[in-house]
Amino acid sequence: DTHFAFFSGHGAPEGFAFSSSQDDTFLSYSDALWGNTQMDWITIDACTVLRENSHTNWYNAFGGLHSMTGFHTECHDVSDRGSNFVHRMVGTWTTQPIITAWFIAAKDTEPSTTYAAALAREGCWSDYVYGHGSQGTPGTSFLYGTYQC
Repeated sequence: DTHFAFFSGHGAPEGFAFSSSQDDTFLSYSDALWGNTQMDWITIDACTVLRENSHTNWYNAFGGLHSMTGFHTECHDVSDRGSNFVHRMVGTWTTQPIITAWFIAAKDTEPSTTYAAALAREGCWSDYVYGHGSQGTPGTSFLYGTYQC
């Protein structure tokens, strides 16, 4: 079972694209439903998936999902952003909540014209990964924020 998923590739406000096709090459927000059993968090390291004027499209994808992180703006393909993010979540450097770790990893790897973004259920904005801090209980409302890199 997967508690945390990380995708890196191409994105758009409507979803994100896969480089190889199994039965589809694009996952639209209307196709997604996460968190029904084990998945609690997802990061989409791709351009504009969490654009401010369309982030509400993802609400129905939150089965039991706690939070989703990504970018409001275009971003760059950076090979070490994922490892930077993980080091911050698990305390290799300093243990930080998932969303904070994402924002700092984005700041460390993007110019100041880029904006990272996060969408979370009420009560889950400050979640830590399991074994490194506490997790909230997903509420019914959503919180959205952007962070200038």
